[in-house]
Amino acid sequence: TPAYSNYGAALAGYIVERVSGQPFSEYIQQNIFQPLGMTHSTFVQPLPPALAPNMSNGYLLASDEPKPFEVVRPFPAGSQSSTAADMARFMIAHLQDGQLGDARILRPETVRLMHSRLFALDDAANAMCYGFLDASSNGHRILWHAGDTQYFHSNLHLIPDAGIGLFISYNSGGKGEISPRTILWEAFLDRYFPYTPSAAPILDSAKEAAQAVSGTYIFSLRSETSFLKAFGLIGGATVSAAEDGTIEVSAFTDPTGKPKRWQAVAPMTFREVNGQETLIFKRDRTESGSMEMLWSLPVFTFQRVGLWENKRLLLPVLGISLLIMLPTLVLTPIAWLVRRHYGHKLELTPMERRLRIGVWIVFALNLIFIAAMLGLVVYASTHFDFLSDRGNTWFHLAQVIGVLGAIGTLVVLYNAIQSWRNREKRIWGKLQATLFVLACLGFLWFALAGNLLKFSSNY
Repeated sequence: TPAYSNYGAALAGYIVERVSGQPFSEYIQQNIFQPLGMTHSTFVQPLPPALAPNMSNGYLLASDEPKPFEVVRPFPAGSQSSTAADMARFMIAHLQDGQLGDARILRPETVRLMHSRLFALDDAANAMCYGFLDASSNGHRILWHAGDTQYFHSNLHLIPDAGIGLFISYNSGGKGEISPRTILWEAFLDRYFPYTPSAAPILDSAKEAAQAVSGTYIFSLRSETSFLKAFGLIGGATVSAAEDGTIEVSAFTDPTGKPKRWQAVAPMTFREVNGQETLIFKRDRTESGSMEMLWSLPVFTFQRVGLWENKRLLLPVLGISLLIMLPTLVLTPIAWLVRRHYGHKLELTPMERRLRIGVWIVFALNLIFIAAMLGLVVYASTHFDFLSDRGNTWFHLAQVIGVLGAIGTLVVLYNAIQSWRNREKRIWGKLQATLFVLACLGFLWFALAGNLLKFSSNY
């Protein structure tokens, strides 16, 4: 199962350094940038003084303050700074078998190898090439690659049989609700390479096929062995079957934000209604043979999950659990003040009082744990270096709190058992104690399914 990794590109850069005996940025400067006349391109971070004045600032939102230059790691993945004019020279060289004017950066056979299909999970699916991605649109084979940093978002497309390339880059992704570069690329194709897809066949088994592939899917591009898995479970996509035999995939929307619809055109194959993209469903190669969804981007797939990792169950359970624990902690001191005001006092045995305080402590530990983990991950999302030894101590401290809260579930369970054994306790008190146990178990389910309690430094 594919899972794109920037570390793979970084490893390739390291191999270049070991083989050439030069720093990667110097090797690329001498063997690609200089021969092609790419005078405004570099892998040096921060930018050399000669290029720094020409660099655009990045923005999270257009309304935000400009951000400083991004130092992208792991180098050299995503670390190049360039202009559209320079990238045009690079694209022309690829479209002309590695040559631009009198300069040659690649042998023709090397270019053909780089442009060939290297890996695909299905012959009908798009493939990975050597550094490029393979696609088919408007009757033409496309070679392309996209790149994203926090602030910059770029696409490079080649149409080899037409000798045409398109490069686009902008310095803010906005709210991320739409992809302007995708919209521009599709409009470019429709304008200069108009194409009408063939009519989709009507399958008698369309409804059965739609039902067979419906469910909750997660990305294969995710952390599986660390606490970051929890955020992979929250993402992903839901495939829903419609009455007419089409399906909707929550992750794929049109520019208006509405989910695209897909119709069955072959066994386990769906094509976008009024479009060209296809989805291919097949069993993966694991022992369980889980359903896998292949889409236009071959660098990762979607994998169907069972109940244990299903966000349609996990997230409501987590939400309800938090809604039980948080108000309980907030209202407890308020209730104490009200009782004190009216001169009422709870008649509790020493054991009941200790258990009551124990439940509060467990709830507090769970809430502090989830808040701390969320805060640390949000911070790490804008400070990638934090996902290293620098941040491990903080993450592990938060996880220690989580482990204490998990162990404390036994205290909450014992409190419920004692409540039900107490014949003098009212039914509402017993049900409340049971609800507290369920809240802790729901929280623990999410923590275990998402590896939140797993002490791992492998991100």
